[in-house]
Amino acid sequence: MEFGTVRDGMVFIRKDNKCRGGEYWMKMDHFLRVNGVDYFERKAAFKERQYPSDEERERRKEAKKPKRNARARDRMAQKRKDQPDLIREYDRSYRERNKSNPDFIARRRAASERFEKKIKEANAEKKAERDRIRNEHAAEKVAAREVRLALIAENKAKRQAIVALRPARVRLTEEQRKACRRDEKKNYKHRRRALLRGQEAKATPKQIREAMVKAKKKCYYCGQKSKLTIDHVVPLASGGSHTLDNIVFACHGCNSEKRDLPAHEFGARFGILLA
Repeated sequence: MEFGTVRDGMVFIRKDNKCRGGEYWMKMDHFLRVNGVDYFERKAAFKERQYPSDEERERRKEAKKPKRNARARDRMAQKRKDQPDLIREYDRSYRERNKSNPDFIARRRAASERFEKKIKEANAEKKAERDRIRNEHAAEKVAAREVRLALIAENKAKRQAIVALRPARVRLTEEQRKACRRDEKKNYKHRRRALLRGQEAKATPKQIREAMVKAKKKCYYCGQKSKLTIDHVVPLASGGSHTLDNIVFACHGCNSEKRDLPAHEFGARFGILLA
């Protein structure tokens, strides 16, 4: 008889020849005080854990199945790695023995379908990833193109604004072009003389023309309006430079009469005092 068996309010403890009938029994209330009031609940839970029902055993078996299959796959993979020839021969003989077995054919067909499905899913994921990357690159190219076009439009607008601020182009007549060439030739002559003497020669034909316009075609010495020529306050022969601060405009007669005299000496004849 098992420990804890209940009969007529008594609980079986153990076999004992010193007791009546060779068995030692204990009253229920005393047994519960000794072993705890939840003794039978704990015993039932223990028996449930030790001896589960068929449904529980099946559930536990199904729960352990993935781990068991994973361990089997790992062992087979290791074996294929260690003994490839043996496993290859085993697979060949297994397929040869079961090539006419309907269950084997069905399993192979199901495995093939699962493999194809897995490959299709993997390819679909790869294609989706490629499409996503391609779309991102296309969006980046479009954005870069829009930025580039906006920059081009901005630069074009700036150039147009700059061109609009420029003064209108003046088209010279043939006579004016000839006069410009004569002025350039004269300026070249004075510039060359200054450079040969080691003096500065920074005056340009344009600067000289602008200064001549400010002079209003009046001779610096006699004040008469006539055709003007370039004259240097300090003559080039005396070490003067060909710069605007050393240039005045005189008529042909005054310039010829002045020759290489300093301007203050020649201007004293006309009452002009130069410092």
